[in-house]
Amino acid sequence: MNSDLSRKKTIKELCDQALDLDPRERAAFLDKACAGDHVLRREIESLLSHEKSVAGFLAQPAWQHVIREMVKGQRQSLEGRQLGHYQIHERLGEGGMGEVWRATDQRLKRDVAIKILPPAFSTDVERVRRFEREAYAVSALKHPNIITIHEIGEADDLHFIVTELVEGLTLRDHLANSRLGWRDAVRVAAQIADALNAAHTAGIIHRDIKPENVIVQAGGHVKVFDFGIAKWVGAPIGDELSDSTDAGIQTRMGATPLRARCLPISTNSNLSLMSAGKRKVRSSSGHGMRMNC
Repeated sequence: MNSDLSRKKTIKELCDQALDLDPRERAAFLDKACAGDHVLRREIESLLSHEKSVAGFLAQPAWQHVIREMVKGQRQSLEGRQLGHYQIHERLGEGGMGEVWRATDQRLKRDVAIKILPPAFSTDVERVRRFEREAYAVSALKHPNIITIHEIGEADDLHFIVTELVEGLTLRDHLANSRLGWRDAVRVAAQIADALNAAHTAGIIHRDIKPENVIVQAGGHVKVFDFGIAKWVGAPIGDELSDSTDAGIQTRMGATPLRARCLPISTNSNLSLMSAGKRKVRSSSGHGMRMNC
């Protein structure tokens, strides 16, 4: 058993190192690293052969397709619908745990964002717990760069989370429209780091930081959102959900390096968002995986 784990660790580390090299340098690297172990080399080359297709796959994870199918019928029925004291308007986006809609809070006369768990998940106890945990995690944080939770509720057999409505573009869309200068990149990165530091101080690890989960508002103000698979460090036994379920909805580029290797995570986990439009996840060996998106 230990030898299998050691073998897998070796494959991951060598694959990470090879991915960090120019493709023309990989053959010589594998000649030396595999030292005549042809089986090991074939396994690594097999993983490397998927490099070109993986970026497209990661850009749209499998769970997004599943959720999209689940909400197709829900979309038309929700638009214009009354959910408690919220009037639902247009769809804003899609996350790991459901769709986000613009709505009006008719009591307080303000526009809000409302994330709705797909009906197909409403009877799944673990999914509902995860959905509620997102609200608990974010509501424990009060920080200008973290989205504010207003309410968690249930109406007409639908579970929902109500947050402030943040106008702006996701960092992914912002980068697609214009390249960040170094000063702007530093300002954005500093705000993300400040938000994560506040979360870590509260014992909460986001675990899915990526440009799609960061909104850049007019003037450059940043908001971090979507704590759907956040981990609460030190949570009582039973409050944590299974890692197998996490793995099913967590995106590869959003995963922390430790989580990506199925290792225990901590607030030392780190992920860099590259302003040049490249994403790089550092491995525990110090090497990385670059994806051009």
